[in-house]
Order: sequence, then structure tokens, then C-alpha cells
Amino acid sequence: ERHLEQALAMRRKLLGSEHADVAVTLVELGRIYQDLGFTERAEPPLGEALAIRRKALGDDHRETAVSLSAVASVLRPRGDLAGADRLLQQSLELNRKTRGADHPNTGMSTHDLGLISTTRGDFPVALSHFRQALEIHRKAYGAKHPTVAVALNSIARVLHLQGRHAEAAAALQDAIAMAR
Repeated sequence: ERHLEQALAMRRKLLGSEHADVAVTLVELGRIYQDLGFTERAEPPLGEALAIRRKALGDDHRETAVSLSAVASVLRPRGDLAGADRLLQQSLELNRKTRGADHPNTGMSTHDLGLISTTRGDFPVALSHFRQALEIHRKAYGAKHPTVAVALNSIARVLHLQGRHAEAAAALQDAIAMAR
């Protein structure tokens, strides 16, 4: 954390506060705060990175999509589902446009939309998102990848919440089998 803050200060001084490389460091700093459980501290650098990328790279740049997802990732746990959903929809469309429908980032945006739908209790929509994400990740990584297991686990969770326990168990068994 301290080293990233020092790197950020140096990049700001050398490149200027609105340079795209400053945004890279801000995203890394925000993600470290998230990993440490400091969601409130993560939002300002992630929001600043998004603003810099929009200005320096434009609203249609693939790195802007990364920042949209990053900001959404702090809004969702705070309960701002509408804000997170709005940013993830933008990220999803931008990922499809700049990276393609089968790119892992497109899959992650789709999966994250499933998490929002699950939190809202909209299980059919969540299941649809998770199944789309599963297919994208299988195409991108193959059938035995941790990201595929995460998607299967998300599907199992929604099926369990719907009372579809046998289907949930089957999805979990598939995820467990990947870990072996």
C-alpha cells in the first residue's frame, strides 16, 4: 500500500495527474484496499481512475470498461445496486464492443451482473447471467479453470436459493471435481 502511494505520487509528479498511467496505479491501489477489506478507502482511487480514463482514453476505451467494473465492485457491497448495475451494464457493452462477446472481461461483467440480480432476488435473471458467464469462461479458459468453477458455484447458489437442491448439488459437484 505504502509503495503504491509513493508510486502514485511519483507518477503524478512526472506525468501529471490526468495521465492514463496514473489511473493504472490508482486502480491497483483501490484493489489493494478492497483486498484488505477497506471498501470505503477503495472507492476514491477507483473513481478517480475512471474519471482519468474517461478523459484521457475516452468513454469507448477498453480500460474505461475495467474502471467501470472496478467502481461497481465497491458500490455493490455498499448496497448501491442501481449504481453498480448501471456501471456494469456500461462495462459489459464496452467489453463486448472492444474485446468481443467471448472475452474473459465480458464474462466477468456478465457474472457481476448476476451477483447484483442475486442480491435483488431476481433469480431467473441471475441464473441467465451466470450461465452466460460460464459459457464465456469455458470458451476462454477451458473446462477446468478456477473461473469456470466460480461460475458453477454461483449457479449452484442461485439454484439452492430457488429450492432446486438436486440441480444445485450437481453444479457444486462439477465445481468440486475441477479442484481435484
